[in-house]
Amino acid sequence: MRELETLEPERVCREGLAWLGAESQRRYGKDFLAAEPPAQIELLQAISDARPDKISANAGTRLFDFLKAETIRGFYTSRLGLKELAYKGNAFYSESPGCTLTPKLRPTAPKPD
Repeated sequence: MRELETLEPERVCREGLAWLGAESQRRYGKDFLAAEPPAQIELLQAISDARPDKISANAGTRLFDFLKAETIRGFYTSRLGLKELAYKGNAFYSESPGCTLTPKLRPTAPKPD
């Protein structure tokens, strides 16, 4: 995922769409949009998370990974996504939620001289 953040989005999309068109021509003799829906699905599955060969990457897999990451980021930063996460906003806690140390076992800050 981090690799996708350093790539140029325009380049990833341009190269990925070109790959999709060329691969569709190679497999089906048609541009991707002209291919039948089952052929489109088959081609998209070849670059999706469900692809059998997860190791190999190409412009198509990079496009799929980029679009998936951006879709997730877009949803979970939207009002609906934040609601799903039950996000209440940044909050101040006098004690860290989940901290199980009793007060006497917590380290104390050194006293100034």
